[in-house]
Amino acid sequence: MRQVTVQVEAEAARALQQGETSGTSERLQEVARELGVTLTPMHPDIDDPELAAYYTVETPDAETAELVAIRLQSLEAIAFAYVKPADALP
Repeated sequence: MRQVTVQVEAEAARALQQGETSGTSERLQEVARELGVTLTPMHPDIDDPELAAYYTVETPDAETAELVAIRLQSLEAIAFAYVKPADALP
């Protein structure tokens, strides 16, 4: 499993958190469905709007993670999306 870390722009994050739709959040959800992934809040029980903007996406492998990150980065609603490096021992 590889993880993609995503920061969503404030308006889309607010809409996602409140279960509402806006143009940008709706497009984001549509692309996630097309990719077969789910955006999971990194801090689900936090009311802080800055922390509420962070999401993770689980993918089966590094190649899929790269494709997901690239596709998400192309969206207006995304501030950034990157593949989390694999865990390694020091």
